Amino acid sequence: MSSPSAWLRLGAALAGLPAALATALLGGWLLQPWSVDRPIAPSELLDWGWRWGLMLSTFLCGAACLGHRRPASPARVLGGVGQAVGVLLVLTALGVLLALLALQLGWVGQEWMVPARRGLMLRMATETGLQQLGLPVAFSAAVLLWKSRRGSA
Repeated sequence: MSSPSAWLRLGAALAGLPAALATALLGGWLLQPWSVDRPIAPSELLDWGWRWGLMLSTFLCGAACLGHRRPASPARVLGGVGQAVGVLLVLTALGVLLALLALQLGWVGQEWMVPARRGLMLRMATETGLQQLGLPVAFSAAVLLWKSRRGSA
């Protein structure tokens, strides 16, 4: 484990997983006040956080070290982690806003017999956004990191 690429792979793994778990806790914490009809605890999204964190770490490990190019710097790996978390949160927030707008306009949810339709829509949109956008965002972050290594050769 003395080679720089081995340390870099370990560093990418250690950076991606905690960032994903923190993102899951943040998502659950933000959902908690609005999920009145079906209460959610911040820890309920941790299973998603583990899956996405392992996926993000694996993709970034490969992108940082694979190929004939010089390995990526730790700053680039951390930048990839931060970029992936930021993009995922922004895209999920946009999806949530669109879902709430659709509910407000009466396009969906009018037949729901629940005390808080807005809370249910918020929860469904957030969970769906995190689950469906996780893989493409993690893969895109890895591709961008791998392509950025071209300039550092």
